[in-house]
Amino acid sequence: MDVEGPPWKENAMSLKKHLPSFNALIAFEAAVRLQSFTAAARELNVTQAAISRQIKVLETDFGMSLFQRVQRTVVPTDESRILAEALRQAFDTVGETIDAIRRPKDAMTLTIGATISEIQLWLLRRLPEFRAAHPGLGIRIVSRDDPPDPRHETADVAIYFGDPAVCSAQKIKCFESVRDRVFPVCSPGFLERLELGDHEPDLTQLPLIGNDVPHATWPEWFAQAGLEHQASQVALSFSHYADGVLAAIDGQGVALGWGMVLEDCLKSGKLVPLGSRCTISRLSYNIIMPRAHRIPPQTRLSAEAFAIWLGSHFRAYRDEYPDLVTQNSGSTMNF
Repeated sequence: MDVEGPPWKENAMSLKKHLPSFNALIAFEAAVRLQSFTAAARELNVTQAAISRQIKVLETDFGMSLFQRVQRTVVPTDESRILAEALRQAFDTVGETIDAIRRPKDAMTLTIGATISEIQLWLLRRLPEFRAAHPGLGIRIVSRDDPPDPRHETADVAIYFGDPAVCSAQKIKCFESVRDRVFPVCSPGFLERLELGDHEPDLTQLPLIGNDVPHATWPEWFAQAGLEHQASQVALSFSHYADGVLAAIDGQGVALGWGMVLEDCLKSGKLVPLGSRCTISRLSYNIIMPRAHRIPPQTRLSAEAFAIWLGSHFRAYRDEYPDLVTQNSGSTMNF
């Protein structure tokens, strides 16, 4: 007498027959994402020849070329991009599930995502207030300074700086959004040495501090403010925004200040506005729960509690500066 197995067992056997090698799929996803066999090999700690062999296995299986060889680079085909995106989503889901299994069952941990500058310059000083209200909750903070993409965010709750319409289009839960005031800042000592009196500073004659963050550049601010600017005017540049802020505090030049992120530095007097010109950011800080439908109920409750608490700070900042609501994004105003 045959014993009937669970229904998923037959599906699993069917998938095993039809799916290519898992190692080949991993190599393929990395090669498409990085658009380089060499970079994929480096990431996976294998040889370039091994990556090439895995790609050849898939091309033989599918009966088509997956990459176009253009001189010394590889360009994924349209079919490759579609498959790679499906694999990325599947790998993300598997990784999140494994993380949930590994997480200690007796410890509730909330994962919060934000940029390095948002964490170091703004969030950390406010976090004790939330922790005091939730003493049994463990918190893990994931910092990054690469261009954010809410579709790929793996935190339970995160601060996403960008267009809130992206969240709506991707059906990502967004609790609160607030734009920011953007203006030049420097140390009090640096300002004093300029001896400006009642005159506006000529920023083209001052050492500007720049960074590699795409939305926090001097050229963009000068354009919004209606001023001329040459890229060569940036005298000191950093890969991270927070490092540029520290250089400004040290009196080494003029940084581009984002009002909310630098709120504590400005109120403490470590930094001061330079001049009266100020613009309103085109993008917003957004509190999002990118994985709201995939996290355990208890974690979801903690994430929502954090989002509501964080939203109260966003609203307090917005209430302090009504122009953030009344002015159009990208507009210019004076202090």
